Amino acid sequence: GYAKSPEFDACMGRVRTLAAEVASAFQAHGYDVVGGRSDNHTVLVRLHGAMTGAIAESALERFAMLVDKHRVPGETRSSLVTSGVCIGTGSLAQRRLDREGCRQVIELVCRVLNSVTPLGEQDYQLEPAVCEQVRCEVEALCAGYPIADYLEG
Repeated sequence: GYAKSPEFDACMGRVRTLAAEVASAFQAHGYDVVGGRSDNHTVLVRLHGAMTGAIAESALERFAMLVDKHRVPGETRSSLVTSGVCIGTGSLAQRRLDREGCRQVIELVCRVLNSVTPLGEQDYQLEPAVCEQVRCEVEALCAGYPIADYLEG
């Protein structure tokens, strides 16, 4: 089957390469990547200050950027709130993102996170001008890296 094919090997190679790129891009934006790198297909990021995983997950979902709130080592918040997010690279690999595309995704993620004003552990405020700008950039990025074979028969 597919798992034994060269296409699968290539996809898994992209997944791992992109995980390393995601970790590096978050670090370049001043975020702490737990463990300093990724050893698999996910990257665990510790959030700053009052930002919670619940807020980050909700704010990013507004722009079709999906992450999971996640507990980090030394966690003090509940598992419903958390102090981190986990981002997987499988969907990035399916879109065949290159290094530049990956860096653009993380730049957008960080722009949203840095524009959020937490109003508690789960509530937040986000500037409308930022929302419109990010939404347009996400749409353009997705159009530039479509999911292969998604609309084909």
